[in-house]
Formats: sequence, C-alpha cells, structure tokens
Amino acid sequence: MRTALSKALPALAALALAGCETTQPGPPPIVQIAPSNCSESPSLARAQSLPFDAEDKKKPERVTIDAGSPCIERDGAKSLYRILALPAPGEPYMVTLRSLPGQNSIFAPQLALLDAEGAETRRIDREALLFRGQALSAVLRIRDEERYLVIASDPQLVGQDIARLSGRTHQQMISTGTAMFAVYTGSESTTQMTYSHGGTIDVSATPIQNAR
Repeated sequence: MRTALSKALPALAALALAGCETTQPGPPPIVQIAPSNCSESPSLARAQSLPFDAEDKKKPERVTIDAGSPCIERDGAKSLYRILALPAPGEPYMVTLRSLPGQNSIFAPQLALLDAEGAETRRIDREALLFRGQALSAVLRIRDEERYLVIASDPQLVGQDIARLSGRTHQQMISTGTAMFAVYTGSESTTQMTYSHGGTIDVSATPIQNAR
C-alpha cells in the first residue's frame, strides 16, 4: 500500500503546484477621460448594427470601448460610449448584454434606449445589471419604438473596486500501477476588479423564447 501511495504522491504534488500559478496583470482600468470634444448626446452616425439571431446560434456581437471611443458629457461628468442600431425583426425580442471581466478591471455600463430620431425613450436602472458568474449582465425586452441602444460608462461607478469570489473543482485520474482512482481538488479565488470607463461587452438580440 505504501508503494502505491508513493507512486501517486508526485501527481498529487503537481496538482497542488498547479493551484499556485499566477497570471500577469492586464492593462490598467480607465478611470479618467482625457480632455476631448465630448458631445452632449451620442451620435447616431456612429451606430454599429446589431444583427438579429433568430435561432440563437450565432456568436454575440463583441463591442470594445477604449480610450479612443467617443465620449459624451452630462452635468460635468464624462462617459465613453458605443451606440448600436437595433434590428427590426418584426417579432418580440430581447437584447442580452454581458460586460466581461478583464484581469483587473470590468466595464461599468449605463444603458439607454433611443427612438428613430435619437430621443431617449428610457434609461435602464443600475439595479437591472446583475453579476452572473464573473460577467455583469442585463437582459432587456425591446419595445417597438426603440431603435438604438447606447452603452456608456457609468462615471458614478468608475474607480470603485469590487471583489468577486469564484470556486472550481478539478478531477484527475491517478494510477498506482495496479489501479486507477480519481482525485478531486477544490480551489477558491477572489478576483479584485476596478470599474472602468473601458472594457469588452458581448451583445446579442434573440427571440424572447430563446433569450437567456
């Protein structure tokens, strides 16, 4: 029995070391917007088309907001933004949005919907944005008159730190020479992130019955 265990010990040690691996930090979050000619409202001419995924099989549209993105300024507060032209599929649909975490930051979104003329029809409450796993998500049912979705950074959140706890279970088969057995190891990690003006967002438009 001692011989069998001694053969398994190197593999168990490797598992322990694997849990200690570290990654290099990513780029710093954008917590300030450099002086620029920010507009009072988003430009419809900058709208990026959001395709309608009738069968919920396509990859989400990936939107990147960075220091080169356009900005708006309201009441002295600046935000970076992107604007999406919503599809008109002729059937009820929902838009799912996921702000994806970076290594040390996550985009802080504020969302607004506009009509065909660019007038704001509604602004989404911050409470509608929820963490699902490590991504900050929202699901919106789109109204008939809504033609554009504005994804802007939320200056009231930018710069604040947030900690997210995640856990993983790993399985590895270990051979003793005469038998195989499974070894389960668990790990928990806390991810520290800072809300940023920039980041990566996945957006998709799907029929209501398929929306997640």
